[in-house]
Formats: sequence, structure tokens, C-alpha cells
Amino acid sequence: NQEGTTVYLWLQNKSNNNSHFFSTTNQGSSWTTLGTVNYGPFMTNSFEASCIHPEALYFGGVNCSRSHDNGKTWELVSEWPEYYRNIESKLHADIPSIASFMNPAGEEVVIVSTDGGTFISYDNLMTVQNISLHGLNVSQYYSTYSYADDPDIIFVGSQDQGFQRTTSVAQDGTHSFEQTISGDYAHLTSSDGGNTLWHVYPGFTMVYRLLAKPSMTTSA
Repeated sequence: NQEGTTVYLWLQNKSNNNSHFFSTTNQGSSWTTLGTVNYGPFMTNSFEASCIHPEALYFGGVNCSRSHDNGKTWELVSEWPEYYRNIESKLHADIPSIASFMNPAGEEVVIVSTDGGTFISYDNLMTVQNISLHGLNVSQYYSTYSYADDPDIIFVGSQDQGFQRTTSVAQDGTHSFEQTISGDYAHLTSSDGGNTLWHVYPGFTMVYRLLAKPSMTTSA
């Protein structure tokens, strides 16, 4: 990051399951010790600096943290279990990548990639918005199933982005899917043409009943 003639560089080092942060403004001749978080990075792209604000840093492991004081202190954006109570504005677990961009209006846009979808933030990760709930055309699919009486009704079991469905006619040959529940669903199967659809999640089996009333129940 560069502000005026000052170039800011940061370093993250993992030790004993903690991540320690350091910064320099003199091309590494000396380093300032910053704060610490109690987890390591999920992947190499899980540490990002704001492209505009030199005080803003973002770091992801299973959870994601933000710093607005150049890494001296860190706070969680959210705890991963919160996602299941608020999938639109809480991050899913596992953060393989965080990327900061400048939009044409000169504002920062932060894209957070998670194992359960992509989130966007316009306020340095103070808030996030899930942009992977509707219009899904790309996921790691374990299983797919088309309803026998209407081929435009398609069900999908995916990795982390859960059980998805589409009930609309494809536009330009591309279906728009919606995520109905997060998680890892596979082995979609039916004995009655799709009126009752069974699929499995690690730990339980779920049945989806289409005709009587679109609903989902689970059993161990």
C-alpha cells in the first residue's frame, strides 16, 4: 500500500497457532511489532491490506478478523456459527481469500471468499453482504437431480454452498439457482420421480417433499 511517498508493507508470521503481525515503512530496514490473533491463515491469500486506507487490514482463517489501526488490534468480523442464523450478513466458515479493489467511484470494495460463498463489503469489513445466495451458476457439485414432470426444476447438492434448487425456465440456456440451506449435500435420489427427494449430509439424511408442500425435514 502506498500513501503519498510512503510505502507500507506488512508481514504475518504464524507461531504456536498464533499469527503475529509486523509492519515497515522503510522497505524492511526495520519492522514494527503489531498485534496478534489466535489462529493461522486459511491459505496464502487470506491476508490482505486495504488498497486505499493504510490503517485497514483483513485476515482470514476459519473466521475473519479486521484491524483499523494498522494491525495493532484485531476484532472478529463474526463467529462462523452466526452464519446459520443470518446467512445474508454473517460470514461462512473458512476464508481462503480476501481481495481489496477500488471501484470507479474511488471507493474500496472488499471481496471475501469463503467455503460457503462470496461476500462483499463497502465499509472495511464492518459489514458484509452475501452475494452467493441467488443466481448461482458455479459450485462444486456432488450431485444433481431433475424433477421428472418438469425438467426446469433441478436440485443440486454442493460442497458448503448446500442444497440448491431452480424452478424457473432457463434464460439464454443458463439456470439461476438459489441456496436453500448451507452445508455439504450429496447422493440426491428419489423413488417417485422427484416428488420426494432424499439426500445425505455428514451425520444425517434429509428428505425434501416437493408436491405436498416444499419443505425439508431431517432424521438421524
